[in-house]
Amino acid sequence: MATATAAPLDEFRMIWDRTPPMSRDRQHRLGTAQIARAAFALAEDESLQAISVKRVAARLGVPGNRMEQYLQSRDELLDIMLEAALAEIEIPELDLRGLAVATHQAVQAHPWLVELIGSRTPSGPAGLRFVETALRLLVDEGLSLPDAAQLLDTLLAFVAGSVRVQRRSRTAPSPAQLNVRARYLMDTVSDEQYPYLTELFSAAHSVSPAESFARGLDLVLGGIAARVPTGDRGAPPEAGSFP
Repeated sequence: MATATAAPLDEFRMIWDRTPPMSRDRQHRLGTAQIARAAFALAEDESLQAISVKRVAARLGVPGNRMEQYLQSRDELLDIMLEAALAEIEIPELDLRGLAVATHQAVQAHPWLVELIGSRTPSGPAGLRFVETALRLLVDEGLSLPDAAQLLDTLLAFVAGSVRVQRRSRTAPSPAQLNVRARYLMDTVSDEQYPYLTELFSAAHSVSPAESFARGLDLVLGGIAARVPTGDRGAPPEAGSFP
């Protein structure tokens, strides 16, 4: 009877516990930081969709089959990228606002990170430290741990969303298209049918991306603060509900 071939031991280990492949000259092993830098460059030259194990291996001058013995999937490569990006966020004794601002700066520095920051669960040392710090800051505000976890997702979604909006503004319509849109809105929006939009348009003024982010962050952090039970509010709200 034929015996089954044993699978490589690394297949049953997280990427952080595996032995990385040798470099092109076989003089040293590639670390996750080197792999991440090559992936960063590819994502920034093209897009996150261009990322693949083979293409990153090619950038590093490593045979694709050797890299594939280390990385079991593209998802693991994305995990390495997220880990390296979160490692760039300096977390001394930040408050919640400082953490949000530092994360926003990291996403601005790596535009592709907007697609990972709220959609993947960090699992490497830097990522776990980031999440632990954020949860501690939220719990220190008086939130329960389940609420803290939910609100961390909300905060990260806001950070990522604000960068998406900024990126869209860089590909704004032409002046001619804007004029057509403005004339249409002036003809269409009336006090009777759209009173709130009318007031908003009449008071509209240019807001910089930095001002927009700061204002939105104030609203998010204000909502988090309102979620914290206080003696003045009586009984704490039920888990999962918001005032």
